Amino acid sequence: MIFIACLVWMFMLVGCTSDITKKDGESNHLNGDKASSSKIEFSYEGQTFQIISLFDNVLDYTNKVQKDKDANKEAVYRDSVVDDFMEVTDNDKLGYSKFFSYSSRVDELKDNTTEMSENLDNINKTIKKALINSAKELPGHDLKLFIMPMNPDDYFPIYNMKGISGVASSTGNVIVIQIDPSFSESLLEYAVAHEYSHTVALEDDSQFAETVLDNILLEGKADVFGKMMYPKAEVPWIEPLSEEEMENILNKVEEDLYDSELYTDLQNGTSKYPEWSNYKLGYAIMESYLKTEKNVTPIEWTKLSGEEIIQESEYSQLLNQD
Repeated sequence: MIFIACLVWMFMLVGCTSDITKKDGESNHLNGDKASSSKIEFSYEGQTFQIISLFDNVLDYTNKVQKDKDANKEAVYRDSVVDDFMEVTDNDKLGYSKFFSYSSRVDELKDNTTEMSENLDNINKTIKKALINSAKELPGHDLKLFIMPMNPDDYFPIYNMKGISGVASSTGNVIVIQIDPSFSESLLEYAVAHEYSHTVALEDDSQFAETVLDNILLEGKADVFGKMMYPKAEVPWIEPLSEEEMENILNKVEEDLYDSELYTDLQNGTSKYPEWSNYKLGYAIMESYLKTEKNVTPIEWTKLSGEEIIQESEYSQLLNQD
């Protein structure tokens, strides 16, 4: 989100009066060998979007390792899934290698992927709607969104994030969304908006200084945008911190804005910090900022630096560094 972590689907495609053109391409894998709904392409107000399913690629992996019990699973997964992805994205760096880790639970992965493949048309329609709705409020640039099955070994997002996880590349050109068959439709729609916000914010990273606060605010912006687009979505990672937790985290962040290990601790949680503290703090800061700056548009606050936002929030003490 960039996780989302962070992270649906309404099965009705919204009608738009603006410039929307549709070129629903058909391909098996990513190179067009066989007809399927693996890839669709469409435009909205000058932005071109591609939604690309990796379900066929994953099924290719599961079929090969089921046939050859002695196969090197990691090598087959790279050949079937990762290499195709890297070719289509021009080797765009994601920074989250776990998104492309093979699963040894091959039978379960195959069953999950087959089940979701049967619903791929509805999945694509919902992602398309979420992208168009997001682009209406926050104009951006061309991008590719990949949808793929979640590794059955990834228990945390399956049980704690309602079967959804997502990531945006550091270049802002690629989004990857992973889903489990148990996925929450409302949270998936939210996740698309969240990751889309990242792509716009990262388009021009001149205001991004890579401090702990900049990363926290990057997530805060994405969650505020996601909640603005889908207010009914139940988002576990932005539930508010207690006053004691907030004070503890603020004091620690104030001590060192460049402590990358602290950011990891805030995300994963420790004995000192609840998990997702980075998201919770970022969302709280953005909410505080927008209460004061009510007339600032999404494109304006998405492009603001963390320092500019914090200065106009109730958390300005974070900038008082000696």
